[in-house]
Amino acid sequence: MLANVLEYRPRPDREPTPPWNGWKRGFLLSFLAFSLGLSAQKVEVRILQAEQITRDPAVVDGQRLVGDVRLSVDRAVVACDSAWRYPDGAFRLMGDVVADDGPVRMTGDVLELDPEAGIGVMTGEEVRIVDSTEPQNRRTLSTEKTTYAFREGVATYAGGGVVTTSSERIVSESGTFFRDERRLRFEGGVRMTVDTLNVESERVTYLPDDKVLVFPQLATVRHPQGGVSGSRGRWSMQAGRGWFAGSDSVPARFRDGDLEVVGDSLVMGDSLGLAFGQVAILDTASQVRLSADTARFGPLGAARDSSGYIELRGAASAWIQDGDAPLEVRGPELDILDGPEGRRLTSLRGAALFFEDLTAAAAELEWDESAGRVDLDGDPALWNGDDQLTGDSVRLFLNEGRPERLEVRGHAFVSSPAPDRFRNQLAGRDLDGLFEGGQLTTLVMVGNGRTLYFAEPDSQKVAQAALDSLPAPLPQANRAECTEIRMRLDSAGLASIVLLESPAGQFADLASLSERPLDGALDAAHLPGFQARLRPDTATPFTAEGHPAPFLSIPAWTLPPDSLRPEAEDPIAYRSADSIVFHVRDEKVALHGDAKVETAGIELEAARVDYFAGARTIDAGGVPDSTGSLTGRPVFTQGGQSFTQDGLRYDLDTRKGLSRQAVTKEGELTFHAERAKRFPDGRIFLKGGMFSTCDAPNPHFHFHLTRGLLVPNEKVVSGPMYVKVRKVPLPIGLPFFWFPQKQERSRGILFPSFGNGRELGYFIKDLGWYEPLGEHWDARILGDLYSRGTWRLSASTQYRYRYRFNGNFSVSRSSIVSGGTAGDPGASRRTEFFVRWSHNQDPKARPNGRFNANVNFGSAGNFRSQLNSSQEDFLSNTFSSSINYNASIPGKPVSITATARHNQNSSTGRVDLVVPSLGVNVSRFELPLSRIFNPDALTSKWYDRIGVTYALKSEQRISGTDSTLFDEGIAGLLERASAGVRHTATASTQIKAGFISLTPNVSYNGYWNFAALDKAIAPDVPDSVVTDTLRGFYTDGDWRLGISANTKFYGTFSNRGEGRLRAIRHVITPQVGFSYNPAFDRRDTIVGLDGSILEVFDPLAPGLYTPANIGAQGALNFTLNNNLEAKVRDRNGDLKKVRLIDNLSLRASHNLQADSLRWSDITGSAFTTLAGRFPVNIGFAHSLYDRDSTGAVIDRYLWEDGGAPLRLKRANASVNASWTGQGETPWSARAGYTMRLQRSWRSDLQADTLILSQNLTFNGDVTLFEDWRVTVGTGYDFTAKDFTNTQVNLLWDLHCWEFSARWVPFGIQKSLQLRLAVKASMLRDVKLERRFQGSGLIR
Repeated sequence: MLANVLEYRPRPDREPTPPWNGWKRGFLLSFLAFSLGLSAQKVEVRILQAEQITRDPAVVDGQRLVGDVRLSVDRAVVACDSAWRYPDGAFRLMGDVVADDGPVRMTGDVLELDPEAGIGVMTGEEVRIVDSTEPQNRRTLSTEKTTYAFREGVATYAGGGVVTTSSERIVSESGTFFRDERRLRFEGGVRMTVDTLNVESERVTYLPDDKVLVFPQLATVRHPQGGVSGSRGRWSMQAGRGWFAGSDSVPARFRDGDLEVVGDSLVMGDSLGLAFGQVAILDTASQVRLSADTARFGPLGAARDSSGYIELRGAASAWIQDGDAPLEVRGPELDILDGPEGRRLTSLRGAALFFEDLTAAAAELEWDESAGRVDLDGDPALWNGDDQLTGDSVRLFLNEGRPERLEVRGHAFVSSPAPDRFRNQLAGRDLDGLFEGGQLTTLVMVGNGRTLYFAEPDSQKVAQAALDSLPAPLPQANRAECTEIRMRLDSAGLASIVLLESPAGQFADLASLSERPLDGALDAAHLPGFQARLRPDTATPFTAEGHPAPFLSIPAWTLPPDSLRPEAEDPIAYRSADSIVFHVRDEKVALHGDAKVETAGIELEAARVDYFAGARTIDAGGVPDSTGSLTGRPVFTQGGQSFTQDGLRYDLDTRKGLSRQAVTKEGELTFHAERAKRFPDGRIFLKGGMFSTCDAPNPHFHFHLTRGLLVPNEKVVSGPMYVKVRKVPLPIGLPFFWFPQKQERSRGILFPSFGNGRELGYFIKDLGWYEPLGEHWDARILGDLYSRGTWRLSASTQYRYRYRFNGNFSVSRSSIVSGGTAGDPGASRRTEFFVRWSHNQDPKARPNGRFNANVNFGSAGNFRSQLNSSQEDFLSNTFSSSINYNASIPGKPVSITATARHNQNSSTGRVDLVVPSLGVNVSRFELPLSRIFNPDALTSKWYDRIGVTYALKSEQRISGTDSTLFDEGIAGLLERASAGVRHTATASTQIKAGFISLTPNVSYNGYWNFAALDKAIAPDVPDSVVTDTLRGFYTDGDWRLGISANTKFYGTFSNRGEGRLRAIRHVITPQVGFSYNPAFDRRDTIVGLDGSILEVFDPLAPGLYTPANIGAQGALNFTLNNNLEAKVRDRNGDLKKVRLIDNLSLRASHNLQADSLRWSDITGSAFTTLAGRFPVNIGFAHSLYDRDSTGAVIDRYLWEDGGAPLRLKRANASVNASWTGQGETPWSARAGYTMRLQRSWRSDLQADTLILSQNLTFNGDVTLFEDWRVTVGTGYDFTAKDFTNTQVNLLWDLHCWEFSARWVPFGIQKSLQLRLAVKASMLRDVKLERRFQGSGLIR
């Protein structure tokens, strides 16, 4: 476009003017002589030569010179054919007049010479002046008349003339040639051709030596492809530059083919053009219009296909027709580059872009024609209609001159007009837009998406508020978040918004949104990052640097005062797994995929939910899958009650709803209805429905009803109803049905069950009364009555204090008649009772003290009576109780435990009581002895690590049978009781001595008892011992001290071969210890009259904690622990660690204080796991000593008689295994084998006999057909050659029913129990139970 804009050469475009008329010559000669005489100087004229000089009488005082006349005029020499010399000194030269003035030669027909004036007037058919200053490029003036001042060397012509050189042609009406100044001046219709440069003007000054043209008046310089014009100017042809200035009426103008530049002034150069003042540039070929205060363009003198550029400064604008739509850019500075690859426009000082309906502004702008892209950086903003887009950077892509797509990167933000002067807003990380037909139609926001849009105010509510003189409703807004947002726009603006990837949001008034503000947001009416920008327009020029769309202040929305604030509407929270679509104009929100809506205690979940903001209604439904089945059915929850339906329509204002194919649960009842209508008070009217405790989609049984009323948590009322099993109706029905459903407790009668108790007769069971006792307690009394005289009465209570404790207590008493009916001969009656109490304290209630109780106590035959006994109670023969209180002191190592325990065996009738048991424990703490003796000590010693522990245990135990335990009352119980207290205190520390660890320790045991034996010889019966138990306080104790040392030894074997075994590591941990205690023998001896020992006894034997009678010991203890591991390479080549022996331990001790049998038994144990899944345990004990004939151990080693060095005393081993199976029939099995070996001496055989006991246990379960589960537990005693307790259990899950069977095939508890019952607790009495007991069951 702009290449070579100043590469100009003149060309002729006009013929020279014709010669003047002859009649004017005399007058003009006089006038020129007079005018030149003012500046011309007198010259001396001398006649140099003439062939003849004569006088003409007709001419007074005149001379005629004829023939080769030559004159000198100042420095010039003039030659002619003849001449006249007048008396006043003037000359008239005629005939081939030639005047040579240095390099200037003037020729003509007649020369009128006035020496006084110093001028000459040359006339002729063709007067020529030739300037030979440049011989190779002579300049020739051709005219009809010229005036020449010889002294000054100035030639003028006024009748039209032509100046030519080899490359120039100049035509003008008049002109002046200045010989000495080397200057030419042309006036009147000047037409110049210089090479290819053409000039037109009324006045031109030409400096040929400098190749400079000066235009004091309007001038036009043309090139074959264009030109420059102005009211005045200057041009240097040699330098190839110049300037032109315009006037009020004629601006300076530059034209290059299709390009035109207009301004107050122009400066042109070889590669540069400058335009100043009201610059306008037009490229008609490229359809570009530019304007600015100043412009710079180029390059000059290059080929047409090279790059050209334009720099616009000051109120710059560019109008570019790119395709069908014009693109306009405005800014203080614009740079335009035009090259082979297309045009590029850049602004680094702020610019605004106007493109069809788009307006954009940024601190930096670049338009690339070849790439079809506009880049906006530096706080860019873009407007599409009334929608505003902002971000860190904006990229607009064009296709054939029309916008195709849009990219916003970083902090993307979109806002559009909303009601009440609010702005709908969308924010995210990045934004992509698509155009259709030049209109922005699609926007996609990606990353951290947020949206906020406002609903139209409800006109009815606004009008009603005004009518009632109440505050207007608060603005309603929809605020949501998601990962991706898609927007659809049309000619009217934003049409829809789609939120993708787990969107969630809330629809509420601004007061509710203000309670949950977003970080960085100005207020509830704005998202973080909101900007208010001044939109630029085409009428406002940009004359200063800075952003063309400055930031505007944002008025914050403030919450009205309480007196003017209307009642707030409940906010609506929503989310979905797939997408949310906002239909902006319809004020509709469509949620797709696991949608959830929550508001005012209402929760709705469905595959599809539509919310209509204007009407405040919700429409929800499921979505059919590929098979046509409805998935994602709406689930409506209110007040803890849920409704599942095919479709739902709900009005949030009236709180009314209509459901299709609805399903709801009320307690354990499941209701189905073809249509269900919900009212604000919670009532639900059902039509064409059914209810059942079976929650299957098609219940296995149900009660069919035509219509009904459900009042949640209160009652169910229906019209005519009947029972169906599957689809088969049964002849069971009611004309009216009422069923209470109150959640709160209320007193009332407990309905009994009826049946046949076989030998006990027919029964009425569990008839009773329920009574709530305040908020935390309740109670019930139940009674059973059998037709043969048996009865049972029970009372129970439950209590619960939330976050504190809960429990229950029950007591029952039964009177059972057996052997017939009460009163019959042979009939007998027995009484049974049982007490249960369970109490659990919440651990958080009192962290430093906790009380729990679990009491099960009663008569042995209570559960054998078949009176409401469960299968577990029936099969159990042991019951235990415990009451515990634990307390600890915060920050101290002290804890206290108080316990009462009870154990009862219903088979033997034995009862053991521990009432009470008290324990005090002080966990290990260290004594800082250094600081005790030296408070300023900075370092610790080994004795500062001495740790001390203490424990106290006190119990009172009572044992007896359940039938006689309480016969003697409390005094009898205390008489039987044995009580005692035991104290245990230890102190120990650890000392490192190189690689050896030393552990010294000391311990003390103290015993307090409250009974002792006193034995003496009866005074009246010789050698008879009388025993007496004394009550009192008796104490004793013992102590022990010791020290041990241990270390570790490691041995490793590495295999450098190719086998899978790579290494074996053996770890040996030896330990040697020494312990000492003196002799503590408390035994007393009764000696007869003859000195013989009648009895040896321990006086403290009646005490609960009787100290052992031990001799003095100074024992060396030896322990050797072994661990064996291997590293093997698996089949994949990876190394893994395998334990061969987890632990192999050997132990023995040597008593230095004993006088015999100093060595203890050598014991050992081992543990390993075979194949990584079979744990194996082994234990054994050996003796070093021999025995005598009675089997007593004697102080003689076995090897002294040549026997083996060790004698096995006992051994034990166990192995366990477990297996599991998956798949369609999952199963599991567990098996264990235990062996115990004991060697016992038989005097009759004088040899040891082996006592071997072996047991095998097995437990397993298998699941059949998904609903069948079978469990088996059994064992086998190889010594008794009999099975141990064996049970086979079957559980069959029938969905809403359950069938169970428990079979004990043999043993004392041989029995079979069957039970078929409804699972629902409200129909717990709908059951069938049978229990068979006795040997006649299995034939």
